[in-house]
Amino acid sequence: AFNKYGVILDGNVRRVLARFHGITEPLTGSKTMKILWDFAESHTPHTHNARYTQAIMDFGSTWCTKSQPKCDQCPLQADCVAYATDRVHELPRSARPVTPRSARLSLLVAVDKLGFVLLAQRPSIGVWASLWLPPEFPSSMQMEEKLKICHIPSQAVTSTDFVEAFDYRLSHISFTVSTTIVKLNLSHTEIQQAQNLQWCHIDQLSELATPSLTTKLFDLVKQRKVSQ
Repeated sequence: AFNKYGVILDGNVRRVLARFHGITEPLTGSKTMKILWDFAESHTPHTHNARYTQAIMDFGSTWCTKSQPKCDQCPLQADCVAYATDRVHELPRSARPVTPRSARLSLLVAVDKLGFVLLAQRPSIGVWASLWLPPEFPSSMQMEEKLKICHIPSQAVTSTDFVEAFDYRLSHISFTVSTTIVKLNLSHTEIQQAQNLQWCHIDQLSELATPSLTTKLFDLVKQRKVSQ
């Protein structure tokens, strides 16, 4: 952040490092985590730090994936211990599997007449801390109350649509995501700004820090062409 030096060690990076260095111990142990942090720090450059940290995360999520990694084309293949020892699909080893708890997530997607969508910043602690998602409300809450909290006049809603509920799993939580889409006849500039809420054009979501769930959700929204 802010072009300052920092070391990243998310799940994708841990997988890359575990395979590259041939770490055979489960990654949850404190000793193993210390080793991973040491490796992560040794690989992190002090110049172009932001590019590197983004690159290694993306490499883990799109190339050195949990299943079906692209080892045959991998530029790190020659130095990868897991590849050299034919243990790519064994590493990294996990500790005892954890059964994720089930939870429901009810989201509201508001789209103004210019194609801007409303996002809410999550609390600084908890799941998706400080990231941006569509506003979440209790599933039992009436639509009028949801709109009121977002400072959206109910008469501005021209249509209502629903995204078919889908499952979205994190390591410790399995969400059933339900989404309501409301299309508005107003521009977001005509709507009072609510605390912790922000309007962003649907094609510029990459400018905000969002989890993959937001990207997946708005890909579904775009398929309905609600921003046109």
